[in-house]
Amino acid sequence: MRQTLLDLKRTRSEQVVDSRTGMSGRSEADLLGLLVRGQEAFVTTDDLMLELFPDTGANESRRRLHLATLRRTLQDGGECVDVVAASGRRPRQAARGRSEGSALQRDGHAVAEPRGRTFLTGAIPEPNLPLIGRARDTEAASRGMLYGQCVTVTGAEGVGKTRLALEIAQNSAFADGVCWVSLEATNMPQAMLDVVGLQLCGDLSAGRGVFVQLKAQLADKEMLVILDGVDGAPLTAAELAEALLDAGDGIRVLATARRPLKTRREMVVQLAPLDVPAREASHGEILSSAAVRLFVAATRSAGSRFAAEEQNLAAVATLCRELGGIPLAIELAAVHGDPMDGLVRFAETHQQPLSAGANDDTPTPCRGELAAIIDLSVRALNDPARIALRWLAIFDASFSADGACDVLAAVGLDRPCAAKALADLVARSLVIRESPAQAPRYRLRNAVRRCALEMLDASAERPAATHAHASYLCMHFDRMRSHWRDTPIVEWLLDFQRELAAFRSASAWARSISGDATLAVKLAVVATPYLFDLSLVDECRTCASDALNILESGAHTLEEACQEKLQLLAAHGASIVYTHGPGPDARAAWLDVLALARKTGNREFELRALWGLWIIHRYAGEVRESLACAKEFSELCGEASTVPQKLIAARMEGISLHYAGRQAEARTILEPMIGADANEHLRWNIVGQQIEWRVGSLATLARICWLQGDGAKALELAEDALRAALQHQNAISVCYVLAESLVPMALLSRQFEAAQCALTTLSEMASRFGFSFWLVCSKAYTEFLGLVREGDARAISSAQTTFNQLRGVGNMAGFLTLAGQLAHSLMDAGRHAEALAIVQEALKRAEANGEHWYTAELLRIKGELCAAANHKVDAACLFSIAQDRAGLQTSHAFSRRAALSLATLWHEQGRTEAAIRSLEPFCI
Repeated sequence: MRQTLLDLKRTRSEQVVDSRTGMSGRSEADLLGLLVRGQEAFVTTDDLMLELFPDTGANESRRRLHLATLRRTLQDGGECVDVVAASGRRPRQAARGRSEGSALQRDGHAVAEPRGRTFLTGAIPEPNLPLIGRARDTEAASRGMLYGQCVTVTGAEGVGKTRLALEIAQNSAFADGVCWVSLEATNMPQAMLDVVGLQLCGDLSAGRGVFVQLKAQLADKEMLVILDGVDGAPLTAAELAEALLDAGDGIRVLATARRPLKTRREMVVQLAPLDVPAREASHGEILSSAAVRLFVAATRSAGSRFAAEEQNLAAVATLCRELGGIPLAIELAAVHGDPMDGLVRFAETHQQPLSAGANDDTPTPCRGELAAIIDLSVRALNDPARIALRWLAIFDASFSADGACDVLAAVGLDRPCAAKALADLVARSLVIRESPAQAPRYRLRNAVRRCALEMLDASAERPAATHAHASYLCMHFDRMRSHWRDTPIVEWLLDFQRELAAFRSASAWARSISGDATLAVKLAVVATPYLFDLSLVDECRTCASDALNILESGAHTLEEACQEKLQLLAAHGASIVYTHGPGPDARAAWLDVLALARKTGNREFELRALWGLWIIHRYAGEVRESLACAKEFSELCGEASTVPQKLIAARMEGISLHYAGRQAEARTILEPMIGADANEHLRWNIVGQQIEWRVGSLATLARICWLQGDGAKALELAEDALRAALQHQNAISVCYVLAESLVPMALLSRQFEAAQCALTTLSEMASRFGFSFWLVCSKAYTEFLGLVREGDARAISSAQTTFNQLRGVGNMAGFLTLAGQLAHSLMDAGRHAEALAIVQEALKRAEANGEHWYTAELLRIKGELCAAANHKVDAACLFSIAQDRAGLQTSHAFSRRAALSLATLWHEQGRTEAAIRSLEPFCI
């Protein structure tokens, strides 16, 4: 630390200024010198006070102010300084590991040294002012967390709940860090769950599945989770708090809200306004009051030269009293400009009582005082800043600087003017800067936004601002889409996820009576690819369907409508497969795309339609049709196709050949794809092609290896496929790997514990994202497992019901394997006729559709039925046919089973030598 920070040079008349850190001021230098001399030992607060203020005595507010300055200076907010309990500070071990220990503290002393603070998110705001007058509240909240409770900091708007939470975040020492989750801009449960899922689980579209993920992600963590501003969806916030505490013993939760969450383990810390000086207070009493100290700190932080003269202090004391001691109002007043210009008049004329509009059972809203000071601040703005404030209120969540400039361009502010206006609003604390410098995002304070919306309505500009906001989103999503090939998938999905709440709001307005139908269609066209890639398939389907209905009204030109209709039909067809299965609706959507693409000569959408129809044929068990689609796709690609299209054509053909029972040919096609460079952006960016080509190829190749007798290789490939799917953070790909590879392989290998684990994951993800198709598939495999484990009348009855459902909806995923196991269980129960009927139906369907990969096993099961009915000759014939069929398909796993069944029959007939000879090829 001594070598890398700065060389302390001190004189009686000079300030210490370091060119690298930018830190200045005698007090900061004194504090740093004390920490350096302490090396790695704790430095007590008393030592800090003695060093900083040897003549004037301890001053808590000044001590905190200097410490905050030092923290900002030393490597981005405290990487070199640890704050341990309330008893001392010390230099952080910058490049060394930390010893194991607990983050909890008891009676003001650390129980053990923490392992280090690793913030899980970089979005923890840096406080711009010291925390003043909240020592008891901070102590109470810390005590509540010590005993494993959910601490809810409540109070009126602007009373300083977030600032108290920031103080606790900065001074906590948890082994796995502090995760700050800002929920101020979330006013819907879905949005709140998405934000928490992204921050804590890294899931771009968690939804209610976040409750399951929290347990898995945080079970062994020791960390503090801060949910800031949960008033938009308090019931959901209460559920989240309970789930977080249940996730692990090392998790602590702190929430900020205007009202208690009413959870089972809640401790409420209600913040009152800061203490204000009495009307007859002396000069010293005024200076010592928390409200006045905050005002002075805020004015100095804003660069004002505030003189603590008696006249000025009296005016500030009056102002603080009239503002009710509300910290936000005081801060806004302090950065208003000249604190004695206008503010004194406000203090003299503003007489609205603090309790106006309050309910008996809720904290005082304090909106009157806030609204008045906000109004005063707005009147002090220049015209561009005032216009910007009104129009930026149309963002109901955070926004980027580019977004602000694009929206403000609609009202005549050019980019430099808009950027300056935004900077002015940030400087006056009307707009909050939320994110790190490299990717800043901004948000209006809630109270400010309410006032700004009122001004927007009063000026009759809301319709224009709303239209500008929706138009900006269209342009923004379109710009993002143009860079798909240059940007990793996760990056542009994360960008869209940030704007998801804004899109939903803009889309709802555009579809409304007062909205813009043309804009609604454009929004749907640009947004549906993102919704699908985030696995929000039902929202994608609904969005596309609504836009298609608007198109039917004929409000667009023919050429424009054709292009938009193609895109929307493709989105509708791709999503409905997963929400409703490969039924008539999905088939009709893709056939419409194919017909319209051929009519307009759109080769790209003709390829998309063939891809979509291939998926439907594949999931419906129509292997001949899927193989025909694959060949037509390949022929249409021709020499002019892109690399992703060629890879997809090969994957389509390879997978179809596998299900046709032609394993050697399929492996020849798919195996070279595994070695392709996965780091290149070889992705065909269309709706419905979410399963990355390498993931799909790995999953099918694993099945082929298992059938060909290479179980170890099959498991390795399946695990690689799952890792690749998880890396893409895509639920569709994960479900595909589970349903197509891991689950059936585990069931057929009789590895039932592994199958149960994979099935649980498949069922949870399918339920979470509304994948009805894979829910049915999961149910079929679950019935298979139940038949193997139980095999009683109840299990058979349940399996028969599911079997009939599969038959009815045309979902053939898992149909043949369930048919085989159901027939086996019926045979064991003595219900031979029913078993034979099921096998016959499965064989007939496989023959009609060309799905021959499981035919050899069905023939073997039919042979077992004949043997059980004492038709030994027929059984032997069927076993031989099954073995020959499996041999032709190079399906050694099924060939071995057929050989074992035949050998068992021969052994029972006394032909032991022949039985042994038949098994010898499999004993090598």
